[in-house]
Amino acid sequence: MKVYIYTDYKTKDDNFESSRLRKNFKGLLEMQNMVYTIQNSTSFFNIAQYFTINDQTMIELFEKKKDVKNVLCLLYNEGEIESSLFVRTKEGKYQISKQALDIVNMYDYIICPSELSKHFLIKEGVLRQIFVLNPGVKFSKFNLENSSIKDIFYRIMGFNKDSLLATSLIREDDESALERIMAISKNFPNIKFIVLAKIYNKKIYNKKTKKIKKNWKNVYYLPIFEEDVYNSLIYNSDIFISVNSYFSNVIEIMESMVSNTQIFALQGSVFEDIVKDKVNGYVYNDISSLIIGIKKYLNNELPSLKEQAKEYANQFSILTYGKELIKIYESIEEVKKDDWY
Repeated sequence: MKVYIYTDYKTKDDNFESSRLRKNFKGLLEMQNMVYTIQNSTSFFNIAQYFTINDQTMIELFEKKKDVKNVLCLLYNEGEIESSLFVRTKEGKYQISKQALDIVNMYDYIICPSELSKHFLIKEGVLRQIFVLNPGVKFSKFNLENSSIKDIFYRIMGFNKDSLLATSLIREDDESALERIMAISKNFPNIKFIVLAKIYNKKIYNKKTKKIKKNWKNVYYLPIFEEDVYNSLIYNSDIFISVNSYFSNVIEIMESMVSNTQIFALQGSVFEDIVKDKVNGYVYNDISSLIIGIKKYLNNELPSLKEQAKEYANQFSILTYGKELIKIYESIEEVKKDDWY
C-alpha cells in the first residue's frame, strides 16, 4: 500500500496551518517507515490524503479510480480562508456552507482532531465515516532551550527578552476576533500582543496595521513568520489567546501546550475536549470574564495550568500520532502495516 500526500505547490513553502499539517503527515509516515508519494500522475497508490476542502479539484481526477480511498483532514487548519469549512456571512457570523458540505461528502473518509469535533461534523451533515486523530506535535521543534533560534523572534522584532508575549492566530476576515484582541490588550499595556494571520489582501492589511499602530501601541498584527521565527515566538510566548468566531487554533494550541504556554480561550473558539476548562487551560463565556481571568493569572490568583497542558500534549508525539494514523489507514484498507510497500 502506498499513500499519496496531496501537495499544493503554490503554498508548499509557506508556514501556515495546512503546510505544517502536511509536513507533520510526511514526517510521521517517514518515522513509521511507510511509503508515500507526492506525485499523482504516474505513481500507484491506494490512499489519497488531502488537507483542505480546496484540494477538491484533485478528487475529480480520481473519481473513476475506484481502488483509491480519498481521505480528508477537517478542522485542523481553520485559520486559512481557502481551507476553512466556515464562511463569513454578511452579518459577520461564521457558518458551514452547503457548498463546503457537498465537497466534504465527496470524500470517502474524514479525519478530525477530537471527539467533539467529530460530533460537530456529524451534526452539521457530514455523511462519511469519521476518524479522530489528535494533531501530534514534533516536540524537538519547540524544545529550543539550547537552540540558536531560541531568541530569534526577539531579535527580529527588536523586543526586550523580558517582554511578556501573548500570541493569537486569527483568520484575516474575522474582524470580531481582532476587535476582541484589541479590547483585551487595553487592559494589559505591559504585554505585547502578537496577532498572526495569513494575509490575502495587502491593501486591507496595510490599512489595518496603520490603524492598529495609531491606536494600540502593544498590538502587532503580522503575517505568519517563517518556521524558525514562528517556533521561537511560540516557545517564548507566555500566553496563547484563542478568541476566534468559530472553532479553530487546534494546531497552535497543541504547539503552545508543548511550549509551556498558558492557554486562555473564548467558548466556541476551541473544542473543549482539547482545551479543558480548569484542567489544561481556561475557557470563558465572554471577553470580560476572559480579561478578569488573565488579570487573576498575572496576579497569581489563578493557578498556572502550563504543566498540565504540557503533560496532556506530551501524549501526542509525532511517533504516537504516526501509529494512530497507520491504524486508521489499516482499517480503511483492511491491510496490516506489514503488507504495505
